[in-house]
Amino acid sequence: MNKKNLGVCVLLTSVLFVVSLGEGSTDPNGETKTAAQLHAEGNKLFSQGRYQDAITVWLKEFSLDPNNANTANNIGIAYRNLGEQSTAIKYHKRAIELNPQFGHGYYSLGLAHYDRKEYEEARDAFLMAAQLNWRKGVSYYNLGLVYHDLRDYPKAEDSYLKAIQFGYNSEATYNNLGLVYFEWGNYEKALAAFKEAKKINPELPGIDFHIRRCNQFLNKPLLDRIAFWKGWKMNQERARPSSMEKEKIRTEGWHFPFLSIIFILGVGVFVFFLFKIAKNLKHSS
Repeated sequence: MNKKNLGVCVLLTSVLFVVSLGEGSTDPNGETKTAAQLHAEGNKLFSQGRYQDAITVWLKEFSLDPNNANTANNIGIAYRNLGEQSTAIKYHKRAIELNPQFGHGYYSLGLAHYDRKEYEEARDAFLMAAQLNWRKGVSYYNLGLVYHDLRDYPKAEDSYLKAIQFGYNSEATYNNLGLVYFEWGNYEKALAAFKEAKKINPELPGIDFHIRRCNQFLNKPLLDRIAFWKGWKMNQERARPSSMEKEKIRTEGWHFPFLSIIFILGVGVFVFFLFKIAKNLKHSS
């Protein structure tokens, strides 16, 4: 090969290298956009609530940069906001495959599993997110929600307390901690937690009801508490942040106590027989 041909080869190689560095996606208007530009555009669409459009743009970005775990995770978050949790889980898992130390990927995966009531998978994902130091307060808060739904009160308490320890000391955290203590039968701690929630947000729905109910239980004799608790379910208001950090309230209603009816009837029959015995004794004397 002579020097002239060698020079042409070098020139062509240089041109191809420069082109590859500037490679992008061409939109319908003929404009070529880089992965970074597509990422920013997707973020803007997502913030406007245009989740499907954001997915379209991020998929183009992902085709240009298929090893970007953040992009894969973003696509999953957008699918979750559209209610397509199974597709969201697929992209969150892909993000974790690309970066096994990606705490945000585990957190997002946990939210999608939680939506599907897949509590064991959600628990494992939130634990990994916390261990990888991704927003530990929020990760432990969501872990508390999982244990709370599983009625594992000791672990729910521990998770909510860790959420507070790591800075997620919102009214939702204290409110849910209060519900854990109440359902667990520790009314003193429940009352203290509810009061903390009210300090943060005096308008929190149901908080006055919870405080009043705790005071009622604390003033009841032990046997009355047991009879009452077996028949009644507390009006629960559970709050949890989504991936957009919105809090959702869930309410459960009260149910009339069957055991209380039996107890009252039994007392009534007992009093009736006492009255009859006293009456007979009076007549016999």
